[in-house]
Amino acid sequence: MVMLDGIPINAAPDYDQAEGWLVTAEVAVATINEFRRQVSKRQAALRRESEIGPRQPYEPLAPRTAGGDQALI
Repeated sequence: MVMLDGIPINAAPDYDQAEGWLVTAEVAVATINEFRRQVSKRQAALRRESEIGPRQPYEPLAPRTAGGDQALI
C-alpha cells in the first residue's frame, strides 16, 4: 500500500501490493530507456559531426547600403 504522511493513498480491500512495485519499476525502466535514446541520438550526432567536420558558427550579414553609408531599412 502506498502511504503519504501515514495516510493510505490506494487502500482497497483487494489491493495487490505487487501493483505498487510494478508501477515503480515501469517508471524506472521508462527513465532508463529515455536516457539510452538520448545518448544514442547524441552519439550519432557526434559521429556525423566528426565525419563532415564541425558546423561553422552563424555570422550575420552586413546591412545592405544604398550606394553610400546609409543602410536600407
